[in-house]
Amino acid sequence: MKNSLTKNAVLLAVMALVVSGGLMIAGCSSSDDAPDSLFTIWQLQEFVLDDGTTTPVDDPVKYTVEFRTDNTAAIRADCNNCNGPFSADDENLSFGLMACTIAACPPGSFDTQFQAALDTVSTYEIGLALLLNYQGGVMRLIPQPPSF
Repeated sequence: MKNSLTKNAVLLAVMALVVSGGLMIAGCSSSDDAPDSLFTIWQLQEFVLDDGTTTPVDDPVKYTVEFRTDNTAAIRADCNNCNGPFSADDENLSFGLMACTIAACPPGSFDTQFQAALDTVSTYEIGLALLLNYQGGVMRLIPQPPSF
């Protein structure tokens, strides 16, 4: 029993360090040069790989990125959620250390692919869609429709 309590205490301490590390990064990042149009909720539509292969996302509402004006992002990757800092200017974008849940999503989920791509995002473009350029391709996201 005592060993189990020690393991739980260590796990809680590690989680606290991850969260506090993310908050410290968020305090250091700046998105003052990011356009106002970035600050909304975006739904993933497709992955376009460097070789031209396109993989559409069947249920975009399960894959979202919400950019907040306090330089934090809330990410939904199917059955997992992440929160953490981001930094952006007029063309560069990167995510800092994210605190994420680690549930096992159902077969066919893009949760792992989406999170891995977000980890390597380097630049972006906003037009009718948000294009996130990552190592291996581009993700195309559109603004989430308003809910009524």
